[in-house]
Amino acid sequence: MKLKCFNVLLLDYNRSRCMQVDYLIHSSIDKEKWDRSILDAENGLIYACSWFLDCVAPDWDALVSDDYRFVFPVPVKRKYKLPYIVQPALTQQLGLFGRDELSESLLQEFLSRLPSYSYEINLNYLNHHPEAQLKTNYVIPLQPAFTEIQAAYSKNTIRNIQKAGKRHYTFTELDPDGFLSVYKKVEHADKSINIDLISKLIHTGFEKGHIACCGIKSKEGEIHSALAYGNFRNRITYLFPVSTEAGKKYSAMFLLVDTLLSIYSTKASFFDFEGAMIEGIARFYKGFGAIQQPYRILKRLRPSFLVGKL
Repeated sequence: MKLKCFNVLLLDYNRSRCMQVDYLIHSSIDKEKWDRSILDAENGLIYACSWFLDCVAPDWDALVSDDYRFVFPVPVKRKYKLPYIVQPALTQQLGLFGRDELSESLLQEFLSRLPSYSYEINLNYLNHHPEAQLKTNYVIPLQPAFTEIQAAYSKNTIRNIQKAGKRHYTFTELDPDGFLSVYKKVEHADKSINIDLISKLIHTGFEKGHIACCGIKSKEGEIHSALAYGNFRNRITYLFPVSTEAGKKYSAMFLLVDTLLSIYSTKASFFDFEGAMIEGIARFYKGFGAIQQPYRILKRLRPSFLVGKL
């Protein structure tokens, strides 16, 4: 039986007082306060919004302190009656979020309150832990003028944008169904893709105003490349890109990204490509002048009977 909450007194050395940490089961989370906390946090990310977590980890719990000043989503599951925590699908970074400075000692205290000895958590880019493994993530700062952003493009990226430009493509906004009709037609290398989950996430985020869809259309009216992207706290997140064979042939995605950078330069903080473990994809990101903003993966006590069976 799950407890509604347990309280822990956490000594906040920076403020010379005690701070209470509560473990909340899903039904006890005040989602209005939660979302306000994520919105106010310097490291607030779309993945930590309550609606996003409701899609990817419907029974998520939380660690909360000081009336939601610091929050930590806990995507907990159970296997053989044992609780375990694993990073939800389609969710690059979670961990500790807060309105004030996130020290390593504060993060460690929250980690010590997790309801499981077994976990795998992708900590966000402002969570530092000496035992965590660094993972690559590429971003483009958007505060410079677009001409300055373009100046960092590689020669190959410029050639591909010019190649796409010769096709008389047009940039167009899409609704979720318009995007998904393209996404479903294309054969994806990753056979584990959950189309139903992606559809739910895009529709929900679109309704919330935090996911938008766009595409590159040929003069015949066909969408050759499309993207569903996050727009939260001035961070544009490259969530679900897709290109048809024609789009790949004529470099339509290069033109799409270039167009988005022109739209959001000086109007947002970062264009976030998410991680890239494949060299060719990383080269595509770096070709736009993207720089690294790494996050960390922390694993603890991963029993062999759980690994690969989650």
